[in-house]
Amino acid sequence: MVVGLRVEDRLEGVSNFRSWKSRMLMLLNEHDLKDHILRDIPEPEAAREKTKHKKNEAIAMRIIMDSVRDHLVPVISNQDSAKKMYEALRNLFENENPSRIIALKDQLRQCKFTRDDSISTFFVKLSQIRDQLAAIGESTPDREMVLTAMAGLPSDWSPYVKGACARGKLPSFDEFWAECIQEETRENAMLPKEKEESIALVSKTGKKKKGKHYQGKQDFQPKQNTKFKKEKGKCFTCGKPGHYAANCFQNKGKGKGKGKGRFKATVAREQSPP
Repeated sequence: MVVGLRVEDRLEGVSNFRSWKSRMLMLLNEHDLKDHILRDIPEPEAAREKTKHKKNEAIAMRIIMDSVRDHLVPVISNQDSAKKMYEALRNLFENENPSRIIALKDQLRQCKFTRDDSISTFFVKLSQIRDQLAAIGESTPDREMVLTAMAGLPSDWSPYVKGACARGKLPSFDEFWAECIQEETRENAMLPKEKEESIALVSKTGKKKKGKHYQGKQDFQPKQNTKFKKEKGKCFTCGKPGHYAANCFQNKGKGKGKGKGRFKATVAREQSPP
């Protein structure tokens, strides 16, 4: 029984063509089928050898077909030999293509450290793009890779990046990768203690602020001009609030002069000095 590639190792596209190619060559070599994709093998004339050749060719074609994702099956399904299938994939992903170089260069420049990334996953993404460029004959200088990595790190890494630039000589890409992993490990080791202190501080100050805020809301009452409310509508005839002297029930049926005189007397009495 011929064992093919794992599902996760199947050819997806230019992103994993280089690794797929290495695995495919090793797998075919393990089954003595490597020559079926690297060179044209004439069909033997002898019946037994011819049958063996056809069987091996079919196995090689089946291995290649089972090693690609479904969206690539149409690319190789119309080929009549393992070599033609392999060459079709090489022409699609390995041959030099200016538009692909531009796209990969742009992808490399825009590669940024995201919230879901770790230092390892970020640098792996950069190295994969570099390898894809190398697979189509476009090399990326080490200095460019380091500067791209520095530009892609988040803003809280700025002090570390400035420190690396201040050395005078930039580290290599692999050296900078290792240094960043060490820095991330150190930061992660300090994080639990700092997080506990931060939570304790926030809890303490938050409780105090909450209590003060609650107490302020509980004690707060709008100021009222009680004197104005008390005097508003005060009757100068009976001295009771809620109405004026002109509407006082005590004046009903009485002469207006008496009410006016009493009102005037009251006003005069209040306005006279003590």
